[in-house]
Amino acid sequence: MKWLKRLLILFAGLLLGSVLILASAVLFLEESHYKRLLAWGAEHFLDSELLIEGPFEVDISRNLTLSSVDIQLKANNDSYQLSIGKMFVNFRLGSYLQSGSLWFNNLELEDINLEVKESAEDDFSFEGFSWSPVIIEEAQFKNLLVTYHEMSSGTSHKFSLDELT
Repeated sequence: MKWLKRLLILFAGLLLGSVLILASAVLFLEESHYKRLLAWGAEHFLDSELLIEGPFEVDISRNLTLSSVDIQLKANNDSYQLSIGKMFVNFRLGSYLQSGSLWFNNLELEDINLEVKESAEDDFSFEGFSWSPVIIEEAQFKNLLVTYHEMSSGTSHKFSLDELT
């Protein structure tokens, strides 16, 4: 169960970190620069390589809407790899500033593949670690596959989900 706890924390951290990077990018750049900024943010804040091979669309109104296809995020130390076939995110722009929480109106992810490899070193600690509250009003996940590779036993644990709404 220790590996499942780490896997869930990693997934939530990646989601939260990505959203924070995306939100700050919207305030300062034109659409043509978003991919480069997100790749830079992933490299510096997540120590990962981000590739967005498909179109990336941003719509700013009362809410922030992001959509893209063919997204890949890979850790530089090869500890995880995430690919998303299609992403649609709609969240309230002022929710974090007003209440300190991220409020997603809609989160849709399709063809998600997350592969995590257990670290050879057990240096993960929750000390000093805190989360901002995340509220997801409506979510839909299609074709989710999570694979966790245990280094000590050489076994892999797989979790797949066809659809969750």
